[in-house]
Amino acid sequence: MMTITESALRRKAARLDHRLIKSRLRGQPHSNNQGLYQLVDFRNNVVLGCAYEATLDEVAAFLVRDEPDLKNTTEWRRLGYEPIPDAIPAKSKWCWSGWGDWWSANQVRPSGRRRRPPVVPVEVEATPENIAKAIFAVNRAAKRRRDAASATYRRKMYGIAREHAFVKRDYYDLKDRGVALLARIGMAEASDLHGGLWVWKVANYRFHSTLSPKGLTIPEAAADQEEFFAEAKPVERGEMRLADAVALLKKLDDFRGEFDRVGGCW
Repeated sequence: MMTITESALRRKAARLDHRLIKSRLRGQPHSNNQGLYQLVDFRNNVVLGCAYEATLDEVAAFLVRDEPDLKNTTEWRRLGYEPIPDAIPAKSKWCWSGWGDWWSANQVRPSGRRRRPPVVPVEVEATPENIAKAIFAVNRAAKRRRDAASATYRRKMYGIAREHAFVKRDYYDLKDRGVALLARIGMAEASDLHGGLWVWKVANYRFHSTLSPKGLTIPEAAADQEEFFAEAKPVERGEMRLADAVALLKKLDDFRGEFDRVGGCW
């Protein structure tokens, strides 16, 4: 069974005039906030997860319950279809870029365009070196998403900026998962604080992270210290494909709960 992602659920909720909200709880769960998710409608009424107790699977089941079999033009084109000329959309509504049209399966036809085949992840052995390469790959992807979110936000393309920000956060979560596992087995070491974030040494890599070893305090790097470069790519080391890196980090055990946080979240 395919696991639906938080970003996909946010898009699905938006199509149905709903909004998925993630709890910001950082402490212990309590009766009013269980630290999971909440779903609200366009009037901001809570329809699921009054105490943020809804899981992603429960949200997906709720949204699928009454969701019509409609997709917008972009979604159909991703599947290799396009709307039939002169067809009347099954639904039209206002979105961030203006009025959008939604089409049913009998209103589209094969587009005939040659599309790039989907990237199939290759299973990679979870060795410390491969995990370090995977962290580097998702970290670079997160930075690209961060820059894209900033650029689209400045252009007032708020919907696209939000999607970039969600993907960026997912990549940084995967990065922290890899760092936490390597730190737990003694293959990653927190060296110092730089820019309010911890610098973790992983093999020949250096990564910034909000993860902080419990009870460990190291002073901020001195201002007159030699210029510092983080996330440097080791010489003569090939970069792992992003799809392979994401698949590798997702299957790792999550030990982030064993660490403190500095500087909030990404």
